[in-house]
Amino acid sequence: MAQALLGAKYIKQLAGWAGKSPLANPLGGMDSAASLTGIRQYNHHPDWRREDFIRISSTHLHGKSSEKNRTVEGVSDRQFPIIVQWERPKHPKRALPGAEASGDLEAFPTLDPSRRLPEFEGCQALEEAMDKVQRVFSLEFATRRDLLKRVSHDYARKVQRHPHDFQSLEVFIAILTARIRHAQAFVAKELEEKNRRRGAISHVIKIMVDQRRVLLGVLRQRDYKKFEFLLETLNIAYKPRPIYFEKIEREVHMVRLTELWCSELKQHRLSTLKHEFKSQQPEFLRDKAKKLGWIKAQEEELGLQSSVSQDEIQQCLDEAKRIEDILARQTQEDRMQKLFVYEEEVPVATTSDIAELSSS
Repeated sequence: MAQALLGAKYIKQLAGWAGKSPLANPLGGMDSAASLTGIRQYNHHPDWRREDFIRISSTHLHGKSSEKNRTVEGVSDRQFPIIVQWERPKHPKRALPGAEASGDLEAFPTLDPSRRLPEFEGCQALEEAMDKVQRVFSLEFATRRDLLKRVSHDYARKVQRHPHDFQSLEVFIAILTARIRHAQAFVAKELEEKNRRRGAISHVIKIMVDQRRVLLGVLRQRDYKKFEFLLETLNIAYKPRPIYFEKIEREVHMVRLTELWCSELKQHRLSTLKHEFKSQQPEFLRDKAKKLGWIKAQEEELGLQSSVSQDEIQQCLDEAKRIEDILARQTQEDRMQKLFVYEEEVPVATTSDIAELSSS
């Protein structure tokens, strides 16, 4: 009973700050300081309903409101809004093919139905048998397990060290790759989107992908040339795990992105100013050559020893022509350096600007 009275007391106090009952309208009139005070009191008095705490604090601290046209003071109308947008990175789905998922850049191959099973290759008696018998032992009537066996054998033949090598690390990675692609093809073609077996098989695919990544890491440390040959032969994309794992936090990464944005803004403006000064150099050099010629002419007229030579004048003219040729060949993409966060704002013509242009 006492705890309930304490909870009602703090709700009533919040209502006094807001000017009306927070349960009737939890967004009305409360400022950020009151919201922070309510958070502190909620931490000390957990009998206050968590739903009201979430509605009030999230609205006033993060600017989230159920009313679309409502503005929160200090959040929606801030003087310096956040320009950098941060999105939480999505977790890669290891069960799907692709460079950013499992790493498989090609699907399970489509086989020729006339090919034989691996265990019947080179059989002299089967070659001399009738066509119907050869069809029975071909891939035309093969099961999915037989197709997987055929593809695994083909992959192993590509990377094995010698014809009798079936236990090396490269062969095991090739067989594991065939199993992964076979399971991915089965999930994509046979099972529906909301099938219970789809989730189970996807979990098995993820386990095999993780196992293959570990084996690829081992092969990468042992023999890097063979590792590159295996990736190129089996068409696999490999991304090593980071040495240090870092927790994803919005506040920390927003600070880093903002610092990067400021650095790129400075870099962009400096390169723009540098290009502007560079474009003014030819005119400056021609003006310099003109004045040097006037000085030379005046010294010759007065009978003084010339302090300016014709080579210096010609050098200024040649340098001006060389800079103009460089600027003519240089495009906008060549001048702009690679920027990751900063984007140059393009001015958009408003209705008033269009009206002024039309009137003029």
